[in-house]
Amino acid sequence: KGDTVGNIALKVNNQTQNAYAADVSITGKGNQVNMKGLYYTGPQSRFDLNLDMVRLNMKSIEGFTFGKLKESRGAITGQLKISGTTSAPAIRGDVHFDQVGFNVAMLNSFFTMPKESLTFDDQGIRFNNFTLVDSTGNKAIITGAVLTQNYSDFTLAMNIHTDNFRVINSTQANNRLYYGKLY
Repeated sequence: KGDTVGNIALKVNNQTQNAYAADVSITGKGNQVNMKGLYYTGPQSRFDLNLDMVRLNMKSIEGFTFGKLKESRGAITGQLKISGTTSAPAIRGDVHFDQVGFNVAMLNSFFTMPKESLTFDDQGIRFNNFTLVDSTGNKAIITGAVLTQNYSDFTLAMNIHTDNFRVINSTQANNRLYYGKLY
């Protein structure tokens, strides 16, 4: 369907023994994302990376969902420090959603996040009154966390408050397994 991401540049060097220095960027199409850091191969495999999402358009992410999201809009910003190992990564920082909207294709439901944030800390991913708005203007407010030490095993410690929030608005053409309206 055409280029929705822009330019991806990947620069890696091995000027230091047992270490790869990486400089990755996504530019163009309204995107500016940079990731810089080191991946150490020995004596123990580990990484130390900084991800700076100056702006990442949701439309660019949509292409990587293989049709699972559509009608995406808005942008994601934020900074994350990613370190540790693949079996025990440490992710710290914040991700912000600015006027984000998208349709979950199999649910045929459009959701927006006008101005929301997620915090990544030593216990996992934190939601502080994170508000998701359905296409009829009703809200789901999420408070709590997705607790994890390794991003493989998760515990949900969340409260979700809704009032007439529409989750599903699909027809049999959208999803043969389940369809209709679910509030």
